[in-house]
Amino acid sequence: MKDIKTGISEFVSNNISKSAPWTKLYMRLSEYLIILLFVSFYIFILTRYFWYLPSPSDPLVYVGPAVENISKGGVYTIDRIALYINLRLFSWIFNNSYISGMIYMVFINALTLTIAMIWAVKRSNIWAAIIFGVLFNTSFLTLGEGFYIYPDQTIALYSLIAFIFFFSDVKPNKYIGPIFYAGVFAAFASFTKIIGTTTFIFFLMVLVFRRDLKNLINYIVGAGCGAAITIVFFCILYDYDIKTLYAKALDLVVFFHAATSLPFGNAYTHHEMLLSLLYFPFIALFMMAGAYREATRYLFLIAWSFVIFIYTTVLINVGSCPPLPHYIWSAYIFVCLGLSLYLSSFMDSGQRTPSDKDKINIAHPLIVSLFLIIIISIGLKLGFKYGAVKTWSPGYITMMPIDIYYYRDFLANTYPKPIKLIFSLGPIIIFGFLIIIEVTKSKKVILSFMILASFWCAFFNGGLAFKHANSVRHQANVPYSFARVLSEIPAKSFCIYLSNMKEVDEGEVEWVYRLFFNNKYPKPKTILQQDSLQRAIINDIVFIKNLYDIDGEYIVTDNPESLLAIHPDAVKYKSDKCENGELHIFKLTDQTFQRLSDTFPTESLIKNGSFENWADTPNTSPYSWYGAGNIIKESSMVKSGRYSAKIVGDDNFNLSQKLSSPELYGNETITLFAWVKTSEKEKYRMEIYDGKNSSFSDFHTGNGKWQLLRVSHNVYKEPEFVEIRAIQGLRTGSGSESAVYVDGVLLFKGNISDPRKNINTK
Repeated sequence: MKDIKTGISEFVSNNISKSAPWTKLYMRLSEYLIILLFVSFYIFILTRYFWYLPSPSDPLVYVGPAVENISKGGVYTIDRIALYINLRLFSWIFNNSYISGMIYMVFINALTLTIAMIWAVKRSNIWAAIIFGVLFNTSFLTLGEGFYIYPDQTIALYSLIAFIFFFSDVKPNKYIGPIFYAGVFAAFASFTKIIGTTTFIFFLMVLVFRRDLKNLINYIVGAGCGAAITIVFFCILYDYDIKTLYAKALDLVVFFHAATSLPFGNAYTHHEMLLSLLYFPFIALFMMAGAYREATRYLFLIAWSFVIFIYTTVLINVGSCPPLPHYIWSAYIFVCLGLSLYLSSFMDSGQRTPSDKDKINIAHPLIVSLFLIIIISIGLKLGFKYGAVKTWSPGYITMMPIDIYYYRDFLANTYPKPIKLIFSLGPIIIFGFLIIIEVTKSKKVILSFMILASFWCAFFNGGLAFKHANSVRHQANVPYSFARVLSEIPAKSFCIYLSNMKEVDEGEVEWVYRLFFNNKYPKPKTILQQDSLQRAIINDIVFIKNLYDIDGEYIVTDNPESLLAIHPDAVKYKSDKCENGELHIFKLTDQTFQRLSDTFPTESLIKNGSFENWADTPNTSPYSWYGAGNIIKESSMVKSGRYSAKIVGDDNFNLSQKLSSPELYGNETITLFAWVKTSEKEKYRMEIYDGKNSSFSDFHTGNGKWQLLRVSHNVYKEPEFVEIRAIQGLRTGSGSESAVYVDGVLLFKGNISDPRKNINTK
């Protein structure tokens, strides 16, 4: 083996010019291999275990406009247009698909890791890159939030590039230097989210304290150029004009002015973001005093700047929202980088270049890197099997894993004793190593710390991140898989009846369907067209509460048995798997709609339930019904007979009827049916009230169509009265223009599901 190494060394020394470019590449080969190893490992584990689709919440708020190139409702804000530019470019590359946002996040995170490791090698040595690679690959943020489409990851990348330029050793030319480019990327960060202004302000203050007027001017000019580039690109890509963007800027000013007038919040209640072992490198901000005296101090100081900005926003209660994990992304990157450079300063870099002797020393850091990757893999596998918590709901993390006694109760009889021991002792050992490192600066202690941190952070953070990703993945997959099935229906108009899938959100399904699965309507090119498309889809895709409200040519259901029991002539079109079940598509026939058009029976306990009888006096209620002077006789919007009751106004106006002889219904179950039509969501529903208890139907969904509302009620044993009400639930602020129509009211004894079964039962 020694002869082989000697032969290679002699060949390199005698035959290779050290000035050749590819020779320099060879001499740095080990460093490039290590960087490639950690970046490839991150991409693999992120896409293999932690992926999830853009959730119909904040992620789609950003991806949606990038796909459609427009945004209804003013989603764009002036402080986030840099992110919209990037997402728009990626949506072009990947054909306006939802995967464009996912690939963008992988690209941004992997690029951040690559740049940080390369810079760490240059500023310190290969050990700095290895330590950073370990911290990056074992973080809850980079794993659990790796696919969360939000501005903070992009801010971290731009801020890191700005930092590298600002503290670059490259000498400026006559006009433009690194400080100028630092200003450009600081502007990019500022236009990605308001927290990105931290980067711009930090470097500005450094130059002011240095009293470096020349570089201060270059920095400000660079920031101005970066702002101009961002604004111009955004206007070109999104067909905006400067006047509209100026209005958006004013909206942002008004928002922050209103936010700062809110009561002060309590930042202390969110101190876990600094103290939790989920983000343990933040402990270095408190414990690594030596880092503030070394070259890494600016990395720690800019991290503190981001932390202070976040907690300041909590104090002024902006948006009344606590800080979420990804808010600290930029601070986390800078702390990890600072900690890596600080620890690596006590390590030997290893010999990078071949010498005339047989010392081509590339094996040591490479072997250590491979060993650490194996340790991380083992930790992740154990974390997937033994998660730190039994259940997980996405959102802010409130637990404090450094408290052994906190774990004692909910770990009891849950995990094997060795696992409990790892959970309990891991944080204490990590703290102990940090203290020993600060005192001894020992290379062996640092290597031991790297091994421990690799395993415990992968185990703890990886387990939490895996559960988090699984939870978000399931929630996001529901509307995506559902919308995919809807795209296969060969008609625009159809209805959906669900009795088993409780997790389906109507708005989320319509949103995902419109963005990614719409193949039946023209793609919108203007905001007005987008608004029209949204209304058309909401009008054509009707979620019904019962099987008498069917409309359109097709019906989608998860309960085909109930559908065929009521509509046996419906024809099966196809079935398809969904995230949490199976969906069945049926084509409705003419016989179905003919049967539905038949008038409901009149043999019910309600008087004048079809509203055919009215007094001749204007503005009076129909016979046997009581209102507040806002009930109108309607002949154009009718479901049963010649007339319906039209309720106008927005002041808790109700329409009611009290049954005669209420004592006849004591301890009886009665069922009410009523046809209701309105365009206001959650405005009206039906109620049965016996003077003591009430039962309510579902609200009308507000789709502007007739819906049959149903409610059953077990009457109190000695009712004072039994009253039937069409009752307003919410004030909508729409005034008299928001009308509600009621018709075909039926009431039967018993818990009745189908009013037709009560024909001729009297």
